[in-house]
Amino acid sequence: MRRYRLLILIVMLINLLGTFFGFLYYGYMFEIFPKKLWVFIPDSPGSTLLFAAALGFILIGKKKDMLSFLASVSVMKYGFWSMFTILFFPDYFLSPSNRVFYYVMFFLHFGMLIEPILVVHTIDFKKRYLIISAFWFLLNDYFDYVVGVNPITTYGFSDMDTVAAVSVVSTGVFCVFMYYLTTKRSAFEGIFRRLERM
Repeated sequence: MRRYRLLILIVMLINLLGTFFGFLYYGYMFEIFPKKLWVFIPDSPGSTLLFAAALGFILIGKKKDMLSFLASVSVMKYGFWSMFTILFFPDYFLSPSNRVFYYVMFFLHFGMLIEPILVVHTIDFKKRYLIISAFWFLLNDYFDYVVGVNPITTYGFSDMDTVAAVSVVSTGVFCVFMYYLTTKRSAFEGIFRRLERM
């Protein structure tokens, strides 16, 4: 149990560090768009901040199931999205001048994709978690790809329709995946028990 709590603390601190870096990365976007749209700008750092908060509440024994569910969908969605985008536009992200940085980003976003394993067994699911999460992420997809509040829309990439479609589909996939994990968690009880006994 002590090692499990230590792992949660370490992952929480890593997420906070990623949040800080992410907001620096998105900094120019806050200058381009009006304040009323700022909430839709920091997709990845926003998700790591939410997940860090969810972990923090678990550490102090006051878990917030809605927050944990939303944060888990968020880090999976934007972890996957970032990995997909890096591979989908290799001429830019994996060019000689950018490849080292984005190889690191790929690895870190893979970590985002898998970290909900730390909290899924703590969530007592309610239907509204699924509805609220799906609504929020589809709304965010609308602002990302219709309004253009997304950093790669400023890069002049072609075929953004494919990226938008992948993002929308991933909203559904990860919402349903979290629903399955939280409602069928008895199937994974052995894994979760071993994790908490660490």
